[in-house]
Amino acid sequence: MRLIYLGAEVPSNRVILEEAGATYMGVSYHRLVKRGLPKTKAYLLENYFNASTNIFVHAGLPKHAKMTQDELSAFAADYEEFIIENIHRITLFTEFDHPELSSDFIHNQRKTVWAGMPPSKFLPVWQSSTGLNGLKQLVNSYLDIGLRGEDIEEQTSLAGIVQSNIQQHGSRFHAIGCAKPDNLRSVKVETASSMAWLSPMMRGETIVWDGGKIVRYPSKMKEQARPRYKAVYDKAGLDYDKIIEDDAKEVSKLAVWSYDQLELRLMMTGNNKNISDMNEWDEVEQSGETTPAVSDRSGVEMRKVEPRNPAEMGNLPVFGYALDTNINNEGVIEDVTTIHSQSISLRQCNTCFVASNCPAYKVDSACAFKLPLLVT
Repeated sequence: MRLIYLGAEVPSNRVILEEAGATYMGVSYHRLVKRGLPKTKAYLLENYFNASTNIFVHAGLPKHAKMTQDELSAFAADYEEFIIENIHRITLFTEFDHPELSSDFIHNQRKTVWAGMPPSKFLPVWQSSTGLNGLKQLVNSYLDIGLRGEDIEEQTSLAGIVQSNIQQHGSRFHAIGCAKPDNLRSVKVETASSMAWLSPMMRGETIVWDGGKIVRYPSKMKEQARPRYKAVYDKAGLDYDKIIEDDAKEVSKLAVWSYDQLELRLMMTGNNKNISDMNEWDEVEQSGETTPAVSDRSGVEMRKVEPRNPAEMGNLPVFGYALDTNINNEGVIEDVTTIHSQSISLRQCNTCFVASNCPAYKVDSACAFKLPLLVT
């Protein structure tokens, strides 16, 4: 599975993606129009993207946009012209669909203008309103089929239907506007497009790969969460100080790197549902593309444990030990070892696994809690 980073129609976003090493980028025609297309010449993608970049184009018109039928028809015609002019540089493009468009209009587009495009580059989109019969018709007519993220989220039966069609017909499915790991693990897709990587820059979120899963923190938790992952930033070749300072480019690169790790994991496991256990966590803001941050409880292979040399063994440093004199029940005086808490804890806020929930969390500080015990 390949992740497609949407938003590449914005030059500054494109620069970030290129610097992060992304080669699969998505372009919204609607946002290009809003930004202003040249009036005297065609907008050619080859003039703005590296030759090594795979470009995915979608119409991008918001479903809540209020337009008359004439305006929708005019937009459709302009989108068709844009695709035709750039088809040699496009890897894959979606058809133009909108809630106000009739199924007859969409079907007619498929039979006319889109029929003249290379089949491997055209992506019809399943309209959930047509039901499973509509999906079956697409499977019988096309190799590649687009599934909206909200439909993957709501239609729990899609996972089995997709797998069945892949096995029977060799169909290839593509998730549109979907980067939620749970959905990507359950529904086998060739590509998944999303703008989630922009949320750190736009909304102050933190998206980070912790070694086993994507963890996503809301803006209110960035001061607590970001200092915990210095080792991750070093591994990704990112600047720790810039991330702590909320540098827009650096936190966006972190998100791209993290989603790249998710992509690699899904490719290695074949969308295995047992990659990690991602249960709900109330402290993390939930959304359609949010993965809660919890411990990874994936199973591990049992290994033989080698015994330690007694000379290497010692007492746990979190406790203090003292030798006291005591009189037992028989009136005999004896020496006993007592355990008490140390005055300074070895636990540190930066590395504590409960830091995100701790009411006393403080960067670069020792644990604020003691163990007030006395064991004899």
